[in-house]
Amino acid sequence: MTGLEIGRKHLRIAKMINLDSKLILGDGLELPFKDNGFHTVILNDVLEHVPYRNAESLLREIWRVLDRKGKLYISVSNKYQIKEPHTLIWFLTWLPRKCYVPILRRIRQPGNMIYPYTSERLKEVCGNAGFTLDDYTWFYARKKIIENNYIGDSLLRRIVMLLGKLGIAESLFKIAEKFSMIIVVCEKS
Repeated sequence: MTGLEIGRKHLRIAKMINLDSKLILGDGLELPFKDNGFHTVILNDVLEHVPYRNAESLLREIWRVLDRKGKLYISVSNKYQIKEPHTLIWFLTWLPRKCYVPILRRIRQPGNMIYPYTSERLKEVCGNAGFTLDDYTWFYARKKIIENNYIGDSLLRRIVMLLGKLGIAESLFKIAEKFSMIIVVCEKS
């Protein structure tokens, strides 16, 4: 496993925690790796911290370092998550971007902005970078409904439990999918 971290401070912390991993300082927009050198790349809760204007460039770099049959796994914040996971503010990113960015600037560290996605936008950005994708958000959402102890917020967990008792599981799965983290697996087109 090779890990990439853009910040020196966070790299030092990661190295203390992950003693057996190869962790290096670098920027995803200029990956310090050879072409076709990886079979798997994981972007777990990373893409929502990359400005929209840079997302396609990041994905093109990942495309470059993936081998011909390589896979890219992405989990990214959904614009329509009920509780925004970084700030824990309910319905924050449902607002127009020009409304929620000032709120983020007041409560987040400078330069640590959030760029949530819709499934459609993620599919478009991945496609423009040369990927096809399979959406596995349904699997993640079902897991949260079936085993609702995965839902971190206690109020939301109780709401899901109540709705589950009403016998509307299939509808609940579809609703959860719309408001869940987005999980996709990409391959080179």
